[in-house]
Amino acid sequence: RDTEIPPILVVGSAADSAAISALRSAGAQVEVTDSPNVSSGDIDRALSARKLRRVLCEGGPSLFGQLIEDNAVDELCITTSPQLVGSKVGRISLSPNAMPTSMHPAHILGDSDGTILTRWVRQQPRR
Repeated sequence: RDTEIPPILVVGSAADSAAISALRSAGAQVEVTDSPNVSSGDIDRALSARKLRRVLCEGGPSLFGQLIEDNAVDELCITTSPQLVGSKVGRISLSPNAMPTSMHPAHILGDSDGTILTRWVRQQPRR
């Protein structure tokens, strides 16, 4: 086992079965959804079944866009590095629907190398 407290991963049914087996062998608790994509409802159900109420999510732009659409984001942590890096993806979230959500900075920390760490929180509580 690679970890004292096993991470919980919620993955879509299209996830690679060998990767799921390897994660489970390393100690992760892996929940596989019925659909190829993971929804915020899938995450909520998997964690609620374990009596867990908080989610720290690291996903790609599609998952983050889905969580924004589902009104499921309370906080956002962003690290800005003093490096220019090109990419084919231009945003941190991807969604067919624009869902503006007002946030305000809760913490802004700067390092001597120019790295900036920010934590943003919702201005309005989730409904």
